[in-house]
Amino acid sequence: MSYSHRNRDTVSSPENKNGESHLSTSELDTVFKNLCDRHRRIILLLVQSGDIETKTDLLSHNAWDTAVSEVALVHRHLPKLHEAGYIEWNRQTDTISKGPEFDKVDPVLDLFATNVETLSIEWP
Repeated sequence: MSYSHRNRDTVSSPENKNGESHLSTSELDTVFKNLCDRHRRIILLLVQSGDIETKTDLLSHNAWDTAVSEVALVHRHLPKLHEAGYIEWNRQTDTISKGPEFDKVDPVLDLFATNVETLSIEWP
């Protein structure tokens, strides 16, 4: 397999045949940095499905294992996803929703979810 590498960090993302923008290298790096943690994958999948609206919803959702604490959510996972723009998180009202950059992670979530068996991975 050969790897051809054009402009690594393009300022403007080229469009694919459907007219949709491709992710730049740095955008793709950000996606994978955030998806490398199972808890953040779960948060994103729950936001994607519309199953949560608040941090309380998130904590009470049955997808969580007992190892996840509210402290880890508030100080690690939610801030990282908010900083990347994948979620909007209002600490005062405790609300969580899709952020302005969610469209960059959404197709990657779908790609993994629809190819779990082909990739032989445990998802999420």
